[in-house]
Amino acid sequence: MESAAAAAAMLSDYISMSDYTSAFPQEMGGFDENVFTTPVDQHYQCSICQMVLRNPMLVVACGHQFCHQCIVKALERSEICPLDRKPVSLQAPGALVPNRGTKRIVGRFEVFCEKRERGCTWTGTLNSYDSHTGVCPKVIVKCPFQYAGTGCDYECMREDVGRHCRQQSQEHNNMMVQRMDVLTNSIWQVATRPAEHRRTVHTEVFGQIADRLRGGHTFYGEAFYSGPCDSGYRLRIKIVPNQRKLGLYYSLVKGKNDELLDWPFRHTVIFQCLHITEDRVIVQRTVPPPRDEDEAWSRPSTGQPSDTNHGWGFQDILSRSKLKHAGVRRSDRVRIRYIVLWELCPAPGAA
Repeated sequence: MESAAAAAAMLSDYISMSDYTSAFPQEMGGFDENVFTTPVDQHYQCSICQMVLRNPMLVVACGHQFCHQCIVKALERSEICPLDRKPVSLQAPGALVPNRGTKRIVGRFEVFCEKRERGCTWTGTLNSYDSHTGVCPKVIVKCPFQYAGTGCDYECMREDVGRHCRQQSQEHNNMMVQRMDVLTNSIWQVATRPAEHRRTVHTEVFGQIADRLRGGHTFYGEAFYSGPCDSGYRLRIKIVPNQRKLGLYYSLVKGKNDELLDWPFRHTVIFQCLHITEDRVIVQRTVPPPRDEDEAWSRPSTGQPSDTNHGWGFQDILSRSKLKHAGVRRSDRVRIRYIVLWELCPAPGAA
C-alpha cells in the first residue's frame, strides 16, 4: 500500500512538472505533430493516439511507451498492453513508470506558437513554450482595468492593450472614481458603526444532510463579501462531514477588492448553527484571526488568497446530537450563520 502511494505521489510530481505540461490544448493524449517545426520521429509518437508523446509512460513488462492519458484510459478498459497484449495492471506498483528520458528529449523539440495564424512568428523549444505564452503579443487578454473591478470588459490581443488604455483613459478614470466612491462609502459605513455593530452576518441553509454525511464529501456555500455593497474580503463557507459529524470552516477566495485591501486577513469569525425553523442558536464557536504560521496563503508576501487555500474552523463542531437539536433529522437541512467581526486597526502581530 505504501509503495503504491509513493508511486502515485511520484507520478503526480511528474505530471505537474512545469516544463511543457500545459503547452497547447489537450483534446487527446499527445501533441499534434503540426505544432512542431520539423517532422517528429515515429519513435516519439504514441501508438494509441498517433500523436507526439505527452508525459510519456513506460510499460515495464514490454518496454512500450505511451502518453500518460492514453495508457491510463486503455488500462482502465482492459489491463493489457495495447501493442503486444501482455498483462499490465494499474494497481501493480512499478508496472507503469514515467519515461523521463523521452520527456526531456520531446521537450527540446522546436515548436511554433499556437497563435501563428494571428501572425506570431515565435519558434522555440517545447519546454520554453509556457514562458512564451506569458508574453505572446497575439494572445487574447482582458483590459487591466477589469481586474481592478472597474467594469471594463474589453478584450483584445496583448499587443493592443496599450492602445486601448490610451484611447479609453477618460472612461477608465471615470470607472475608477465610481469604484472608489463605492468603496469609500462602504468603509465609512463600517467605520462609523459602534464597535458592537461592526459585523457582517451571512446565513445559508444546506439540504440533503443525511446523504452528505453518508457520502463524506465536502460541500461549499456561496461566496459572500464581508463588507456592504460587495466590498471587503470575499469568503466562502465550507462544510466537511467527518464520521457522522460536520466540520465548519471558512476560506478566503479571490474577490474584486483584493488589490485595495489590507493583507493578511486579520478578523474574527463566529460560527453559529441555528435551529432550522426557530431563531435560536444551537452551537456557537469563535475562530480567532489567522496567524502567519497557518501557511494558508497563496502569496506569503501579501497574504492574498487563492481558490485553493485551506481555510479555518473546527472539524467536529456539529455532532449527531447537536444536529438533532437543530431540527436536521426531520428537515434534512441545516442552517449556518457566519458573523465576520470588523476590527479596523488590529494590533501588530495579533494572533
